[in-house]
Parts: sequence; C-alpha cells; structure tokens
Amino acid sequence: MVYSFLMRQTTFLFLILVSPIMLGAQSQPNSKGLQRLSESKSSLAEVTQLNPGFVKFEIPGEVPVEFIKYIPQILIKNSNGLFLMPDGTGRVYRIVSKVGKPELVRQDSTNFYGYNFGLYAFSYQDTMYSFGGYGYWRYNGHLRVYISKKGEWEIENLNREIPFSRAGYVAPPIWFNHLKGELWIGYSIDSKEGIIRSDNYPDGVTDSVFVLNLKSKQWRNVGLLNEKVRKLSSAITTRNLGPSPWGQAVHDPQKATIYLLDFERNQILTLEEKVTRSLTHLLKPESVMYFEDSTLFIQSMKSWVLGQESTLDSIPLERVNFTPVGITVYNPFTRLSVTEEIFDKKYYGILSVGFFLGFSIAGLIFYIIHKKRKIQSSPIISNSNGAEQKNFFQGKELEIINLVLLKSEKGHGADIDSINKVIGVTNKNGEVQKKQRSEILISINRKWRYANSSNDLLIKKRRVEQDKRSFEYYVDFENLDKVKQFVG
Repeated sequence: MVYSFLMRQTTFLFLILVSPIMLGAQSQPNSKGLQRLSESKSSLAEVTQLNPGFVKFEIPGEVPVEFIKYIPQILIKNSNGLFLMPDGTGRVYRIVSKVGKPELVRQDSTNFYGYNFGLYAFSYQDTMYSFGGYGYWRYNGHLRVYISKKGEWEIENLNREIPFSRAGYVAPPIWFNHLKGELWIGYSIDSKEGIIRSDNYPDGVTDSVFVLNLKSKQWRNVGLLNEKVRKLSSAITTRNLGPSPWGQAVHDPQKATIYLLDFERNQILTLEEKVTRSLTHLLKPESVMYFEDSTLFIQSMKSWVLGQESTLDSIPLERVNFTPVGITVYNPFTRLSVTEEIFDKKYYGILSVGFFLGFSIAGLIFYIIHKKRKIQSSPIISNSNGAEQKNFFQGKELEIINLVLLKSEKGHGADIDSINKVIGVTNKNGEVQKKQRSEILISINRKWRYANSSNDLLIKKRRVEQDKRSFEYYVDFENLDKVKQFVG
C-alpha cells in the first residue's frame, strides 16, 4: 500500500442543468457549487474527494519545496468558510470566489512541513482538527486543533496516543459522528518499531477499533475490526464516499455495491440496487462529495478549480435505503472482569433477597476466591457469541510461540529459518514462506490482542544485529511470564 503523491491531472469544461435524481431528489438551481459551499453557513463533517490527487488548486505564493504543489489537498467546511489543506504541511487556505474564479488565501503561520502525511481532517463545532499522520520516520496519533486567532495548530491532550495514517488504506475505516463529536477508527499503526509492511497486511498495523470522544478527550477500545471490513478497506479498488449521518459510506466497484459501515450500531449495510446504480453513475475520478444532513451532494472538482458553473447533483438518502447484511463492523470485546461478573450474577440478587443475605455473602466470598484461582490457572476467553474458549492457540501457532519463548528467555530471537521449519515451508519459494509466515504471526497477535483487550503484540520482530537485511522474532521481556502462564 504505497501512499502516492503524484496522480493524473486532466481538465474539461461543461455546463448543464441539474435534473432531478431518483427518490424525489430536488433539483438545485444552476449555480457554482464551490461558491454555494463556501458561502453557506453549514458545517460539514468532511468533504471527500474520490481521488484527492486527480486535480488540484494552484498553491499561491512561494513554497519551501516544489512537491507541496503536487501533493493531495484536503477540503474542510464549516460555518466560517471552505478551507483547503495541502496534506502533510499544516498549511490552511481559505477558498474565496473572486470574479467567478476561486482563489486561495492563506490563513495560518505554519513554518514546518512533512510531519503528518495521511492525516485525517474534520471540523467540529466550527473548529478544525487534524488527526494522525506520518513524518520524520514515525506515525503519530496526535489530535491537533487549529486556533484561527493565532493561525496555529496546537496538540490536544488525550488519554493515549494511537498512531494512525490514512495512507495505510485506500478507503480507511474511519468515521466522524458529527452529532456526538466522536471519531471512530478501524485500525492503528504500531510505531514502536521500524515500519515493515507485507504485501497484503502491514505487520505494524493493528485492527483494534477505537472511538474518541472529543469532549472528554478519551479513547475507548471497543473490539477488533471484522476481517471482511479490513479486506474491503484495503482493496485498491474500494472508494471512500465519506461520512454519512449513519456511518462511513464506501463503494466497491468490483461488486457494484455501496456499503454503509455503521460503527455506532456495529452493522454493515448495503444501499438498495436502484439507488446504487444512480449514484455510481455520478462517481468520477474528479468528484467531490459531502453530506448535508441526509443529502449527498456530488460535484466536479475540475469545475471547482476552473471556476466553471456545473451541475451540482444531489441525492437524498435515508437509513431505510440501506439493508443490513448480517455482518458486524467489528467483533466487540465480551470478556468480563471478575467484578463485572459478581455484579451481574450475584450482587443485585443479594440486595433483593434479604432473608438469604448472610448465606449469599458467604457464597459470594467463596465465588471470588474460586474465580481468582480459576483465572490464574486457566485463562478463559469469550468470543462474540459468549462461548468460552480454552486452548486459545493450537497446532503450529502454539509451536511457534513456544519456540520464540524459549529463544527470548535466553535473550535471543527466533530466526526466520526456524520459524519456516516449524510452519513446514522450508522447501517453498521466498514469497510462499513470507506469506504463510506473515499469516500465522498475524493470527497469533490478533488472538493475543483479543484475549487481553489490548493493542500489544505477543510476538514482535527486529532486525538482526549481524545482518540488517534479516529479522528475528521475540517476546518482550516483561511479557515472558504472562505468555508462559497463558499458553500453559
């Protein structure tokens, strides 16, 4: 998954009247979509470009390096106006219309650049935010707020840092709930080591689903991203259609399907076929899209840049136009702590039955002691259906864990050849070895994160000191006892 900064540019002129679209779409007056959006007092969660590198506004004035003119540009809209940010720069331009031609007027005083490529930008309560990004050899999970009076970005203090960059996916699973002020993300990037990516699934990427409340500044980990969503989001053909009031909308041209990823209700839905056909007909590489309430507007970015009048298409949508497919966006954590189980199973019953109070308290004490011993002796994990699972790791997974544990206890790492031998791919070609090795290690680490409700990895890798071209696998020293106890 390579983050491309240079993409094709083409231009064309057209002038047509807007005609009604399905589901009672209302015709918009013949207008300049850019001017309409920049002058309206609406505040949007996000303005999405189907292909952010396809065509761009010309950056005015001097730039420190030439590539800033060619990198993707991000659009943000709130009641203060329509703003543009060249990705990775921290620069903020206001888009104004002068004599029918859009112009960029710089608003910020940022000096540095190159530290947050692939950031996610959005507006909340007329304040602009940017989250995450890559630069200076690391991924960050910073939430930055733009202080318009100072023309500067400041970092907000959160309870934890979750590194993130849109560059990891073509249509990253991310959605901002504009009404509640909550940011949902479907993956994060482990920045503790050098970023080594496999062809199909970056080793440094974790698929925990987090939600950030902008008021409390608190992140919550709610589960693990569904494998189907991960594959859909990482496919190079998937197109991001932006945040709707009900979730993130994405288009899969391969299946001619538009999906709704409803993070809040944890549902995946599909748009009805008739509406999908009408909508996909409007999606062009140069399209920009945004939701105002439940209406999706689609405009030609080419016409915006050229200051041309063009059709502004609108499609009113309702959640009833989407049908659940019976698959969740993420697998929620269902493991209960000892205290939670006590309250669920015992505590309220004790309060309601005073006659058996003494007996219940004695039984409760016995239950706590028994439960603690049970947890220490044999960890039990519940899957999304509530079914208990023992022997969490099996077969080759367990063999690899024991091999890496043995090496790590001696202060070493398990080399690639040893891992390949356990898997049984020693005689296979390099690509097959890499693929199967990656798949089984990802499976181990996914299960470990699920079991511990954390973002940590059980097996990590590092470069071999004697040969920087090769890697070895290890378990963190502080996790040795914990892993040994878990696998028995």
